[in-house]
Amino acid sequence: MATTHKTPLVRLLGIAVFVSLLHLPGAAIGEERSMPEKLDPPQGSRQDMMGDLVLQRPFGLANTLVGIGTWVVALPFTIFSGSVGNSGQVLVVEPAAHTFTRPLGYPRPVSPDR
Repeated sequence: MATTHKTPLVRLLGIAVFVSLLHLPGAAIGEERSMPEKLDPPQGSRQDMMGDLVLQRPFGLANTLVGIGTWVVALPFTIFSGSVGNSGQVLVVEPAAHTFTRPLGYPRPVSPDR
C-alpha cells in the first residue's frame, strides 16, 4: 500500500481553502435585498473594461480571499468582542461586492436604489 507524504504547508493550505469555501455562502448572502428586475449600469470605455478585467478583478479576487482568511483568523477575537458581522462585512462582503457585483469597467458597485 502506497502512502503519500504531504508537507505540513500543503495540508495547511488545503485546510485554509476548505474553511474559506465553507464561509462563502454566508458571505454571499450578506444583507437580504431584493434586486430590481432591470438595472441599467453605466458603461465604461474599452480601456476601462480591459484594465478592470486584467488588473482590478484578479486583485479583487485576491483581496477577497485574503479577507476571508483574515476573517477566519480573527474570528475567535471578534466573537468575544461581538463584532463578527462588522468584520465579515468589511473583510469579506465589501471586497466580494467590488469584485463580483459591479459592471465591467465601472469603479463602484451599482446599488439597486440608484
